[in-house]
Amino acid sequence: MSHDPQPPPLKLPFTTRKWLGAAILVIAGALQTLTFSPFYLWWLGPLSVFLILLVTVHQAPDKLFRSGWLAGLGLFASGASWIYVSISEHGNTSVPLAIVLMVLFIAGLALFHGLAFWFWGKLAKDSAPRRLLLFPAIWLLGDWLRGWLLTGFPWLYLGTAHTDGPLAGLAPLTGVHGITFWITVTAVAAYGAWWLFKLDRKVTAGAVLVAALLPWLIAPAMNKADWTELSEEPVSFAAMQGNIPQQIKWDPDFLRDQIVAYLGMTEAHWQTDLILWPETAIPIPQDQAGKVIDHIREQLGENSTLITGI
Repeated sequence: MSHDPQPPPLKLPFTTRKWLGAAILVIAGALQTLTFSPFYLWWLGPLSVFLILLVTVHQAPDKLFRSGWLAGLGLFASGASWIYVSISEHGNTSVPLAIVLMVLFIAGLALFHGLAFWFWGKLAKDSAPRRLLLFPAIWLLGDWLRGWLLTGFPWLYLGTAHTDGPLAGLAPLTGVHGITFWITVTAVAAYGAWWLFKLDRKVTAGAVLVAALLPWLIAPAMNKADWTELSEEPVSFAAMQGNIPQQIKWDPDFLRDQIVAYLGMTEAHWQTDLILWPETAIPIPQDQAGKVIDHIREQLGENSTLITGI
């Protein structure tokens, strides 16, 4: 049994009303969607994580998988429901089947949150202080798995919301996961400061908050830093956009025409230093695109590079 000092129990309704705790988790997950375009409410990021901590820090380990899944459900139901349009309109799927597939997709993505929180409970068991210390790493683990497993779905990361947010200055040094880390650390610090304040350790509580806020104060100044060097030699660039209608993009009868269209558009640009095609310019599996790739290699200039999706 752990002998770590435990935060005082919260005198909040969801400690006795399970449905309210579940609702808070779903709402907290959904709040993260509002941190992205077109809302840009970046401050909801740490707030949503703080709300999740309020519900989960004292929960029994066997409840954490469900709690993590509910938070993920709120996030992806509000932020990834666009998949319905792709399935229904562009996949020519019936409405009932598209809805079923969308629900399964959202519920499946939420499993990454659930698994991360389950692992969190296994590592920290009933120690609230240990849970707080481990939480940022656990959150990043869930994000990393979601972005890698089964080719990955690296959407809706907390850090991505700071493309134009106050932590954007950290991006060249830490990347999106580093920004996510500081957002979760801020939420943990707020919870930890509340705990310390309840224990009458006000100075320590203030120090914790100040330390967590430092990146928020430093990052805006880092936006002025020059992280790249200007090349003395100009680089020629050509971008191709075939504007292929979604209705025929994946139609087998039009696949060859699409590839021919991009080859034709690039005919006058094979000697360009950098050529950019869209991510779906070659809409066939790589193992079936050998002849296309060989033709591109034959046409490319010696010092030219083509970037494309396949």
